[in-house]
This record gives sequence, structure tokens and C-alpha cells, in this order.
Amino acid sequence: MKISRYSVLRFIPLFGLFATNVAFGSAPVGHYTIADATVVDNKTRLTWQRSVPATMYNLSDGANYCGTLGAGWRLPTIKELQTLIDDSQLSPPRLDPAAFPSSPSVGEYLSSTVFAGASSSVWYVNFYSGSTGYDSGAAPYNVRCVRAGTN
Repeated sequence: MKISRYSVLRFIPLFGLFATNVAFGSAPVGHYTIADATVVDNKTRLTWQRSVPATMYNLSDGANYCGTLGAGWRLPTIKELQTLIDDSQLSPPRLDPAAFPSSPSVGEYLSSTVFAGASSSVWYVNFYSGSTGYDSGAAPYNVRCVRAGTN
């Protein structure tokens, strides 16, 4: 059973409670260093996989997939995935389109963080809405791998 937990701040733009002079666009200039296959977040120093595989993975297979990318690649934690949410994007996906141009606009992305109340459940981020939730670790999800940055 999927259970989502929504952040009140993520709903503010939907109700028109934001200042009218707020500009919406991509992440601030210099936030990311973009290469062909990777994106470095200059704030968190994490290196992200730029595109996602067409195959969806459960927790075990997703962790194995990330390991095939080379040394240091792994599934991100829920907190790491949340750093990619771009609240300036009013249409899905809620990711910087310059950094992550081919991201599916629907679907949740798997994290490695196990839900404290049920060890067989894991947290995910929904980049369509910017919300988080948890579900069975056996369920298939999109995967975007991460590793510690090099810059």
C-alpha cells in the first residue's frame, strides 16, 4: 500500500499563496556542473546519473544496477533525492530541465532509505508532485544513481 506524505510548502504555489513577483525557471546558474552522463550538484558535492534507465527496479535490483556503473555508485538516500526537487518548476518533472533533460515526468524514484516503521518498505520521491512516500521495497521504481562528488 502506497502512502504519501506531502510537504505543505510544496502546495503553496497551487493555492496561489506565493508572491506575484517570484520568477520561475531552472535552478540558479552555477548550481550544477553538467557533463554528458553526469551532473554534479555544486552545493551538495554529489554526482548524479544524468539520465535514468528505461527499466524500473526494486530495492535489491536497483542497488545492484547502481553498482554496475562503477566504483562508488549507489542508490541515493531519501534526503539526497529530495535535494533534486526544483520548486521553480511548475510542470512535471520537478527537476532542473537543463541538468536532467530526459527525465520521465511521472513515477517515483527509489531511495535506499528504509521506512522506520516497516523494514520491508523504502522511501521514494515523486518528481511529478515533489512529494515523498514509502512503499514495499519489492515494488519497481525509477532509479537515479549517485556517488560522492569529485569537485
